[in-house]
Amino acid sequence: MYYRVVDELIEPSGKELDSRVCVQKSARKVRADQLYKLFDCIGTFSSKEDVKLDVAMNIATFPEIYIPPLKNALGSGRQEVSFGDIGCFMIDREIKIRTLIDYMKTYQQLCGEVKTWITEKDSDRECMWDYVWEKERHRINADLPARGKSVFLFDNEFDADQYREDYYGDFGTVMQVEIKEQRSFGRYDMSWFTGVPAGISYNEAAMYARNYWHGKENDEPLWEYLLDGTYVLTPVEDETPALPDIH
Repeated sequence: MYYRVVDELIEPSGKELDSRVCVQKSARKVRADQLYKLFDCIGTFSSKEDVKLDVAMNIATFPEIYIPPLKNALGSGRQEVSFGDIGCFMIDREIKIRTLIDYMKTYQQLCGEVKTWITEKDSDRECMWDYVWEKERHRINADLPARGKSVFLFDNEFDADQYREDYYGDFGTVMQVEIKEQRSFGRYDMSWFTGVPAGISYNEAAMYARNYWHGKENDEPLWEYLLDGTYVLTPVEDETPALPDIH
């Protein structure tokens, strides 16, 4: 038996539902898909230059901060600049000025192509992990269930209810799930995804994603089941015994 935390207005019980249709109603998954190419630009730069993802993101999204010192450096005949010269004091090395300028230009061009940009909102920036997980899934095995096409389930009511309390509050409902069709299905430790630390590079984040997709167990695992397929929800049966009639 599987369990899922749902918004009953979006996923009603008693009706056969398709994971690919339901995820389209998830604001985060829709946004993660919209931002994928932008994050790929940032992630590629972070991986190649071995810089933190948040540094790479700031350079791309706030070019007005970094262009003036780069222009000054070019004006003095320099071909390279230290990260400290452009305000990134935690990185003690130099980088080619042309590399930075080309990176910022590529990002801005992509913003025009996809007609959106990464905002300063936490919800936008947290979509970075959805990108990393999808990128690594393709590298490992594209037949694994994509998070952007799947719903996630628990194999016990306790974990589902704990997740509801942590992320849904009073708005979610735990429902039983009957799987009708599996296009793709897998069991993974969610704690790799929810426990990614801040301030890491793409290469470091990718290690968490690879552990997840290889089915490895973290220190405090929370197992989720990704279902790309169809399913039916039913209310969880109340196992509280009825009180006897008092005469």
